[in-house]
Formats: sequence, C-alpha cells, structure tokens
Amino acid sequence: MTFAHNFFKERSGQSLIEVLVGLAIGGVLIGASTFALLATLRTTSHVQNATTGQELNTALMNEVRGIAGARWEEFEGLPRGAAYHYMVTSTAGVLSLIAGDRAEMRDGILYHSGFFLNNVYRVQGNIVASTTPGATLDRALQEVTVITVWSKPGVASTSLTNTDYLVRAQNEVFRQND
Repeated sequence: MTFAHNFFKERSGQSLIEVLVGLAIGGVLIGASTFALLATLRTTSHVQNATTGQELNTALMNEVRGIAGARWEEFEGLPRGAAYHYMVTSTAGVLSLIAGDRAEMRDGILYHSGFFLNNVYRVQGNIVASTTPGATLDRALQEVTVITVWSKPGVASTSLTNTDYLVRAQNEVFRQND
C-alpha cells in the first residue's frame, strides 16, 4: 500500500477543521433560535400588555357611557381637550367624574387610564372640525377619547386609545302619572 492510503486508513474521527466548522454551524443555529425565541417572548409580552390596556379602556368607556346615560349634565361644565384628563370613581356605588388619571397595577406593570372630551361640530349633518366654515356645535353629542398608558423599566411607554361618541338621550326610562 502506498503511504497516502495507509495514512488515511489509520486515521479515525474528525479533523480539527471539521470540528470547528461543525461548532460554528451549531453556534449560528443556536444563536438564531435564541433570537427567534426572544422575539416571540417579547411579542407575547407586548400582546398581553395591549390586551390589558384594551380591557381597561373598554371598562372605562363603559363607565363613562353609564354616567352619560344617567347624568349628562356632569359633562357639560368640564373643560375639553387632550390636556384635561378625567377618571371615574365610585362612592357608595355611585359613579362620578373627577380630574386626573386612574393608576392600576396589573402583573407588575403600572397602567394609567383616563379620558378626555371634545366638542363635536357639524355642517349639514356631517361631523367636521371646529374651524370648518359654517360649523355649528352639536350639544347632544360628545367625542370621548379613552387612553391607557403603560411602561416597563428601561422601555419607552406605550399607549392605547379608543374614541367613541356619546349621544345625549332622554334620561327618564319610565314615567308614570296617576
């Protein structure tokens, strides 16, 4: 046999270069899968926080609708615009409006929820900006924007807003005359 044939026949296992290439490929695969796993966990956490924010927005909007249906006059004297935040409180089972945002801790995250009001203006039945020529104030309609803001340490704050319109309706459900 020739020297080359004997040399390769007596060798067993992997050469150092083959081991290094295998380790490099394995390292790349492990790094890529770790990155994908972290991205998935981050997305899941964001979705959970957004779901909680939406639950808080929905609950607050329902409370605001309840007050509007029972006591529309509570909204009439309040300043309008995003600079004026309000929250709903409950005293002896009666909901009322006060200035500020409500803070609530859920799953280690602090959420701040509040709402603000805007007047609604119309031209020929269509909702328009207050600066639109010929716009008139619709006193039976209010734009309500509910906002929830949350943040984690070291991460920029995130917010979620929902806007709806409240219509002034007859407050008396039943009236009986004897």
